[in-house]
Amino acid sequence: MPDTPAADNSVQELMIRLADGSHGAAADVFGRTEPRLLAAARRWLQISPIRGTVEAEDVVQSALMTFWNRMQDGRLRASGFQKWDDVWNALVLVARRRVIRRQRNFFAEKRGGGQRDVPLFSEDGSVIDVADGQARPETLVICDEILEILLSEIDEACQATVLYGGIKGVKPL
Repeated sequence: MPDTPAADNSVQELMIRLADGSHGAAADVFGRTEPRLLAAARRWLQISPIRGTVEAEDVVQSALMTFWNRMQDGRLRASGFQKWDDVWNALVLVARRRVIRRQRNFFAEKRGGGQRDVPLFSEDGSVIDVADGQARPETLVICDEILEILLSEIDEACQATVLYGGIKGVKPL
């Protein structure tokens, strides 16, 4: 088949050409869907916490390339596309998943996805006393999380002893 953009070819024929690696078919599919997909990606990102960190154009380009690759490697079959709505729905699904993946990565980073080890010991090997100002904020957060986990495992009377036992003048319940 010629490698030129389709004029009146059926969607399924176009998808067969796309699966065969036709750049013309890719140009036709992408040309028909890219503006609308770009508008959708902009809307998603506009209300997303990652707005400003991810460009809609990057999402769309990634989605179109994924669609192209999946058509060529057979994970998407040309027979599954009977009309343009089928193509559109598949592209929207891929693009939306791209946005969701980038949101997950963004929040994982905020939670410490690129975590580094936080020292709980000073350079001389002694335990850092969080009350004396030696501890960095991330150490305090980790200590707080560990304390919460430990406290959830014991009854209320023991919790009171742990929490208030070291404070002079405060008696545990």
